Amino acid sequence: MPGYSDLLSRRLRGLCLALAVVASGCSVAPPPAQAQGTTPVTVSEGLTLQTPRGWRATPADAKRIVMVGPDGDTTIIATLDQASDAVIRAQLTAPVDLGGGIVLTPTGQPRAVGDYVSNDYAVRGTRIPGKAVVMIRRQDAGRAMALIGISPAATVEAMRATQARMMQTAVVKPAAAPTGGALAAYLKGRYLVRFFSGSGYHEKQEIWLCSDGSYAMSADGGGATAGVASGAFRGGHNGRWSASGALGGGRLTLTAQDGRELSFSVADGSDGLYLDGKRWMRGDNSRCR
Repeated sequence: MPGYSDLLSRRLRGLCLALAVVASGCSVAPPPAQAQGTTPVTVSEGLTLQTPRGWRATPADAKRIVMVGPDGDTTIIATLDQASDAVIRAQLTAPVDLGGGIVLTPTGQPRAVGDYVSNDYAVRGTRIPGKAVVMIRRQDAGRAMALIGISPAATVEAMRATQARMMQTAVVKPAAAPTGGALAAYLKGRYLVRFFSGSGYHEKQEIWLCSDGSYAMSADGGGATAGVASGAFRGGHNGRWSASGALGGGRLTLTAQDGRELSFSVADGSDGLYLDGKRWMRGDNSRCR
C-alpha cells in the first residue's frame, strides 16, 4: 500500500484515543535484550521498539513510529499517548476514518491477549484489499501504547505475529511527574471544533492551537426561518495562546492581535474537551503543528 506511511503519519494525531482499549492495570516493561536481527527505534516520549530486519522505521513525531514492511504493503503504526477510557470503549466498536478514503471497520469484539487487548478490522479504500489488527497495552499515568497494523488480507497473520513480538519487546519509560504545564503541553498542536444548530440556524467554530504559541480562530454560520430573512456570517481572529493548570482542569487564554483576550476554563471529558462547559471535539490539525 504505497504511501501509507505518509498518509497515516498525518492522520494519527489522537488515533490512539480512538483505538486504544482498556487493559487492567499499568505495566512498564523492563529493558529487553535486543533480539537478533532487529533494530531499536525510540521516540522522545519514551517508547522504544525493536524493528525486524528488512522493515523501515521512521519516528513520525514525539509519540509515533511508522514502520513499513519489506513487502511495502504492510504498515504498523506505534503510538504512545494519553487515552480517555470512556472514549476508548465507545470508539472501539465504531468505524475509524483515517482520511483519504481509508476506513477501518471492526469485525469482532476486543479480546485480551496476555497484558494487552486486540481487535480485528476490515479495511476499505486501499489499493489491495486489506485487514487491520490493533493491539493496545495500558501504561502508567493514563497512557496507552498502541500498535495499529494494516496489511493485505493474505499476510495479516504474519503481521499479527510481528505485532505480538513488538508488544513483548517494547520498552516504555515511566511518565514524568505531572506539572502545572501539563495542559499547555497537551494543547500544543491541537485542533478544536464545535458545532451548534437549532431552529433553522447552524454555526461552526474552530480553534487551531499551534506549537509555536500562535493560534487562529474562525466562526461561520447562518440559517433561514420561514417568514424571516435568511443570512450568513463568517469571521475570525488570530494571535497568541497560553494555558495553565493540569489536563483535568485549567485555563486557556487567547490574546488576539488587537489586544482582545478570551479566557476559557478547560476540562477533559469522555466525549471531548470542554471550554467553559461547552463541548468541543478534537480533530486532525491540518493547519499547523
